[in-house]
Amino acid sequence: MHNVSILIPAYNEERNIQKIIEEYFHQKLPNGAEKEIIVCANSCTDRTEGIVRQMQKEYDGLRLLTSGTTGKAAALNFLVQEAKYNFLVFSDADIIPSDGMLMHLYEDLVSNPEIKVVGASPRCEISKKINLMDVINSIHEKCPPKKKISGILYAMRKEEYISVPDYIINEDGWINIMFDGAIKKNKDAIAYFKRPQTIEDYVKYRTRIEIGREQLKSMRNGNKKNEKESFKAKLDFFKTLTIDEILASPILLGFFYYARFAGKINYKKNLKYKGWEQIKSTKGENIKKEDIFVKALRGINIL
Repeated sequence: MHNVSILIPAYNEERNIQKIIEEYFHQKLPNGAEKEIIVCANSCTDRTEGIVRQMQKEYDGLRLLTSGTTGKAAALNFLVQEAKYNFLVFSDADIIPSDGMLMHLYEDLVSNPEIKVVGASPRCEISKKINLMDVINSIHEKCPPKKKISGILYAMRKEEYISVPDYIINEDGWINIMFDGAIKKNKDAIAYFKRPQTIEDYVKYRTRIEIGREQLKSMRNGNKKNEKESFKAKLDFFKTLTIDEILASPILLGFFYYARFAGKINYKKNLKYKGWEQIKSTKGENIKKEDIFVKALRGINIL
């Protein structure tokens, strides 16, 4: 029987931390397996620490660490050092795990000793298109899923963890490099998350990703591995797009490549970039209003 440590780095997550802790305490494991939840409040300036301390009165097995360092990688390394159990689950604080998610990851690690890392399948649900960002996010959600794991939720054994350099932004990219060929994504373990809700946050988010990619590219001496899609896969993807998504695609590509350019420039300016600037519109609930793009589409009966 294997016990589980659930590790949650948190930077100003007062809007999400209570929900994610409650979700994980309700997740089931095999009879006899124990779990602990460790939150690392990383340079928080909001109520994150206070909320966790209050919840400790109700939940046994909930631990709080505090750190004055910056960057997610440093928080993860600290959490692993403090974890009591061998099975580690790394989780962002602003996601919601599907029912049975923890069991799916657990069973994969137990039954596949050759697999070193098991990742959840990220999913962003968009119930109604209110503005341009909803349309852009809908396009992203239809993109063919990658085989690589996402950093929002994954699991591995403690003895196989390799410390992430604290300047690395995309720690999931580091994991994918270090464990290439020994990674599995579980399609039944769903991690629901929220994409950026404003153009400003989208560009900021994509820029940060590009800086991280440049870091990892330098580790490969300039050789960057990509999952290449076949022409058929691209055609199948295009066929899934609705008219509004096709019309929004040039706008998306403009913002996307602007962010890639900005990321490359910023990377060259600061090789050891460690910023953990929060993408605020991905946190909690946001009041959304129709913008000119959606109003125009409604005016010609496309939406």
